[in-house]
Amino acid sequence: MRILKITVIMLLLLTKSVMAVSPITMSIVHEAQEYGINQAKNDSRNILDAWTVYEEKVVKLNPTAEKACIYTPYLLLALDAREKFLKGEKVRLLDSRAVLNNYAGTLVFSAVLFGNTPDFTDGLMVVLRQNKKIIKAYQVIYSKEQLIKQSGKNRLYTKNCYFYFKERDIALARPVTLTIYGKHKPRNFYFNLPKFK
Repeated sequence: MRILKITVIMLLLLTKSVMAVSPITMSIVHEAQEYGINQAKNDSRNILDAWTVYEEKVVKLNPTAEKACIYTPYLLLALDAREKFLKGEKVRLLDSRAVLNNYAGTLVFSAVLFGNTPDFTDGLMVVLRQNKKIIKAYQVIYSKEQLIKQSGKNRLYTKNCYFYFKERDIALARPVTLTIYGKHKPRNFYFNLPKFK
């Protein structure tokens, strides 16, 4: 009976078409789960390193360097497996299918941004640029700002931001630039999509 359940789950995973930066197969699902479990001992930020790029004009990599991350299906599966392992829960194929279904057709990016006022993200416009094509984010979510530095009247705030794009609008075999337009300079984050797992 157990073999039948596993076979059905594997067939469901493989028959549902899920667009991805790299194709998702059963071996990739297992690899992502194992990667997430193996990363459980590390700081949660370290697991994102291989999927993170810095703003193209960053001169020095320090805690206030702006950076962005792409959440590929592989990374999403690894993060889910890591979280379950840390809670002492079993990492199951059925859970991986739910993760893939939740993000099917969507490409998600996050960014850590900094500004001098609490409302520094007001009026931001977020797009992906691919050759001459401009793709607007269909959903943008910001965390509450955090004051991280204060010196007299000078303040520095940070926010975590999440940007959702429709995968069908993006050629996944080519690089994209995540561009965030705001009150001041645009921020650009270059992602060579085929290089990400």
